[in-house]
Amino acid sequence: GVEMLIGYGQSLAVGGGASNSSTDFKNSVAFNGGVDISSYTSSVIPDSVLSSFVPIANQASYTPITASLVAMLELLQNENKVDVSKFGNKYLCVTGGVSGASITSMNKGTIPYSNLIKAITKAKQLANAEGFPFKVLALNWVQGEADRAMTQNQYYLLLKQFFIDLNTDIKAITLQTDDVKFITYQTASWLNLWYPSGSTTQQSGDTVQFTLTGVQKAQLQVANELSNVYLCGA
Repeated sequence: GVEMLIGYGQSLAVGGGASNSSTDFKNSVAFNGGVDISSYTSSVIPDSVLSSFVPIANQASYTPITASLVAMLELLQNENKVDVSKFGNKYLCVTGGVSGASITSMNKGTIPYSNLIKAITKAKQLANAEGFPFKVLALNWVQGEADRAMTQNQYYLLLKQFFIDLNTDIKAITLQTDDVKFITYQTASWLNLWYPSGSTTQQSGDTVQFTLTGVQKAQLQVANELSNVYLCGA
């Protein structure tokens, strides 16, 4: 089958350099237009970008989701003591989102969200045309810095609804019975040191204590409440 891994969020999700062309991606694939679809923030992604699957090697940009893929492939191979490429699965990597933007720029009703849904829909069509079943395995959510001024409840409500909406919309497309797994990091506490209380002015000195922001608490809260959401950090 074809299983999709998604990276979605702001700059830490869409940045490049996470892998390179010499990385062993096994038989993993990307869309012919590349792993990264995040450049389409204000326009509908063209059909030509999503017209076929190609080997993930030799891409123009390797976003963090490709590094997650490599880690997963290595774990699968080490656990099963076989060449992962012999499993018969193809893993499809896609990255969406908006660099430096709030969650409100990429949740349901926005163009980036619609583009991601379009990519998932097209991926299912392509996989099925090749005779493969298709599902979305997991989404890495890498966002929170832009919303550091939000209260815990403000971000909690937005994040929880985002995960619920995306899980519902994806399952309606893929018809998979299992929930999409959402993996979120916890936004770094240094942001509250250098930009305390949502300020956009950098703090001088180091007297301000590292404390959790509302966003960080909300990320933990959602992970504790939704069984398909996992908090992952260093």
